[in-house]
Amino acid sequence: MNGTFNIFKTMPAYALCVCLAMSCNTAALQVPQPYGSTGIGFSVSDAGEASENGPAYGGTPLTKGIPAASGNLVKLFADDIGVVAFRGTEEYIPVQRLLSPSADNGSWHTSQSYFWPESGSLDFWAWAPAGLNPLFDAGRTSLSFSYSLPSPDPDTGQDAIGQKDMIMTRISASRTDYNGGVPLAFGHPLASILFRGKADSDGTVRSISLHNVSGNGECVFDGTGFVWNEGGEKLSYTQTFDAPISASSASQPITLAGATEGERTFLMIPQTLGDNAELEVVFDNGTDVRSYTHSLAGGIWKAGRSYTYTITLSDTGVKEISVEEVFDGHTKTHVSIGNNSSHNVYLRAMIEANWVDDDGCIVAPCDISREGIINGFNVSSTGGRWTLHTDGFYYYKKAIRPGRKTAELFSSYTPGPAPVDGSHLEITIATQGVEYDTNQRRARAAWGLGIPITGAIE
Repeated sequence: MNGTFNIFKTMPAYALCVCLAMSCNTAALQVPQPYGSTGIGFSVSDAGEASENGPAYGGTPLTKGIPAASGNLVKLFADDIGVVAFRGTEEYIPVQRLLSPSADNGSWHTSQSYFWPESGSLDFWAWAPAGLNPLFDAGRTSLSFSYSLPSPDPDTGQDAIGQKDMIMTRISASRTDYNGGVPLAFGHPLASILFRGKADSDGTVRSISLHNVSGNGECVFDGTGFVWNEGGEKLSYTQTFDAPISASSASQPITLAGATEGERTFLMIPQTLGDNAELEVVFDNGTDVRSYTHSLAGGIWKAGRSYTYTITLSDTGVKEISVEEVFDGHTKTHVSIGNNSSHNVYLRAMIEANWVDDDGCIVAPCDISREGIINGFNVSSTGGRWTLHTDGFYYYKKAIRPGRKTAELFSSYTPGPAPVDGSHLEITIATQGVEYDTNQRRARAAWGLGIPITGAIE
């Protein structure tokens, strides 16, 4: 399970003070008259505060194009952010594209200059891609839009290459707020799905498919959360990875690795997965190519969340262990491990944390038990259910039934200051499972004697 803290620095908001000559043609767009010289400028960042019931602004998932650098918003959405401002129910700044910083204008800006009213606030809405063309309700309290995941790329047949991330935000502000600049902190209406893998023998994951999942929907956004209604028939989405995985490693990235260039995150419609939803993995062990399937029934993908599925491949099929995490951009929360197999299993997890630069190179290790702030560390030394063993793994005392999750390993973790400027923290939680038997023989044979587990099941 791979999680990255994506910490964005808000770009400075510059006031736009270029005065335009007003046209006398009543049919022309009438730019609001300036109050003093207080123009309306914008800053753009990826932010958002997540909660257990859903992200207020979507959180900061590991969606493509939104890694830990604010410049990636420029790269992904240059001149492709739609913006509008209302004063009450009346349009104050008409719908238009927000232009990215340039040599002539160092802030995000509209093509014409707009100025704050003398009193009162404006309600700003922004979204990308601009072509979403959302509809606002009569009271200007929410917007809605329809969305369908794109068809496979005609040249490569890959579904996710054309899946562009979406971002959206709403903020009310007056001319005295933020020195006239409007900070647009975007959240994510889609869910991001990533994969890691381990195999009993060395090989290559050729492709991964998500079958019988919703690819169409209607979304309503009120500024605090995204509500999706699925529509249309269930579809399948496939990506080729050619990602090598080794039997000697606990788990390795699949979605973020491989011979093909670029990130392969699945960006999916948020939904509750139906009874027929399943995962298919095509694995090449060097001798033959096998296709394995595993049920995803009952899973939930929420807007703005990142879900990483760790897949363990054996000669007989897939034993999948998923780790669900919630991100708010700075804090890693509610880390638990689910058993999505059809057997009772023992589980263990290893936490690896490193400070890395933008190129992914490790600049310093991090011991989360000693650095930063960790809350709700559910370990045996404090009466918890996880035990740190001498091999560096945390073992869950009891076996877990199919469809259930462990108690949280920890409830939240907030990192301390970065030891190197520009670096960000990556936390990897490698998970493994062994099928339960009465005397724990399978687990002890695989993991060694003396591991801290019992014969109980929960």
